[in-house]
Order: sequence, then structure tokens, then C-alpha cells
Amino acid sequence: MKTREIRIESRGRGVRDLTADCEAFAAEASKGGDGVLHVFVPHATAGLVAMELGPGTEEDLMAALDRLLQRDDRWVHRHGSLGHGADHVLPLLVATDGAIAALGVDGRRLRPNIVIAGVEGLAERDWPGRRLRIRDVVVELVKLRGRCVMTTYDPDTQVQDVAVLRRIARDFGGRMALDSSVIQGGIVAVGDTVTLVG
Repeated sequence: MKTREIRIESRGRGVRDLTADCEAFAAEASKGGDGVLHVFVPHATAGLVAMELGPGTEEDLMAALDRLLQRDDRWVHRHGSLGHGADHVLPLLVATDGAIAALGVDGRRLRPNIVIAGVEGLAERDWPGRRLRIRDVVVELVKLRGRCVMTTYDPDTQVQDVAVLRRIARDFGGRMALDSSVIQGGIVAVGDTVTLVG
């Protein structure tokens, strides 16, 4: 099995076309033969869409998402800025190095957006209902996330190990890392100080 990581820098919402990247990799990996291409996004705030491209299709997709996830007062969850409830439909995932160490596998299997270093053991399990401050950014820690079969796949080789999910179920009640939401947005960087509040 051959793998390649594609890194995409993005600011804000939008569509990035990966067709050429996928075509180039598939041609190189298959050497002109047949095969299966698996594309995986280890991220809670990004997704993959397979669609036929044509003039205006990307704009139509973003318009459809805007209609579906409108930034107005329709959401039951209504604190913070207008349309904040939509942020809970597109959650952020926060993990800690202590919990990852307790699980004993590559932390990328959990697909966190943010990993907080210097956290002892399973302290994150007591954090739901609290908030994090990173620079000017405020993140609400909502609940521990129920984990799925994606944790069983090695992030480099995609080889499956079902024992990982069994261990999460047996030793951690099926839950690892924190479903979270951005209360106040901004830019964060590796090495920023993280303060637990509330």
C-alpha cells in the first residue's frame, strides 16, 4: 500500500480541489494499473465531497452549505455571536498528551484539531463544561467524544487494528478527547500557552 500526505493551508471557509493531486498519486502508485484510492481527512472541521465539477459548482456547494448551516438565530444553542449554534454542528476536537499516552497509540488516530501538552494522565475527562483560552481564542469543552472505527486505522499505512477501539471501549468507556466549540475565534499556533478556565 502506498500513501501520501497532502497539506493544505486554509484561512476561513472554502473549497479546495484535490482532483489533480489524487490523479497524480493514483497514476504513480498504480503504474497504469487498477486499484482503490482512499482519501482520508484527519480533521473535525474539514470534509471531503465527491462531485462533478463544472462552471460555478464550487460556488453552488458553498451556497448550499450556507443555506444548511446559516449564521442566524435558528439554533437552540444561542450564546455568543449570532449563528454560534452552527459551530456546534461543525465541532472542534481537543485532546491532551496525557490521555493519548494513557491510550498508548499514535495520537493521530484520534484526529484532534488541538493537542494540549503537559496534561497529567486522564485530567481531560473532568473538563467538559469548562473552557480553554489560547491567545484571544476561547474554546468551550462540551463533552467527551464517543469513538468510532476510524481509530482502528494506522494514520500512515491505513492498516486496521480493531484492538485499539476495543481498548477504548473497555478502558475508557468508549470515549476519548473532547468535542468542543469555538466561542471566540482567532489564530493559534504550536507552542501557545493554554489556560483552562471555568
